[in-house]
Amino acid sequence: MVIGFPEGARIPESKRKSVFESGYSTDVDGTGFGLSIAREAADAHG
Repeated sequence: MVIGFPEGARIPESKRKSVFESGYSTDVDGTGFGLSIAREAADAHG
């Protein structure tokens, strides 16, 4: 089960698909692999 919290910064509608692409990052030092790996793990475990 995944539980979300409505607090904090939200991902703009226009970027919601691209944030899961491998290599996508808005952080200068980011690799862009975190959400991509997390999504693959979640998909693998249903």
